Amino acid sequence: MGCNWLGIGGNIEDLHGGGKLYVTIHLHGSLGGRPIDVYTVSGAAHQYGEGGYEFQLAESPIASHNSLYIQLLDQANLPLSDRVYFDTFEDCEQNSIIINFQQVR
Repeated sequence: MGCNWLGIGGNIEDLHGGGKLYVTIHLHGSLGGRPIDVYTVSGAAHQYGEGGYEFQLAESPIASHNSLYIQLLDQANLPLSDRVYFDTFEDCEQNSIIINFQQVR
């Protein structure tokens, strides 16, 4: 990916460690003064695992601190997880943020 990419991805696992498919992931906040409000579903990015997801945030690394979060939602768009805030970095070696989720109940 080099320096031409900034993104977040990960895997969502069920109670038994298998990939959990079709869970909605909501990415919200702002990056570099640009609002972000996008959705994807688990299972769309197999490079992270069976329940993988990925969002491209920008075409180059941008630093941010707690201005973005991801949250898992059910089919009625009700929260399945807390909001998980994360930082991004203006560094080509830290341009891929990985956040995995494990079902606990």
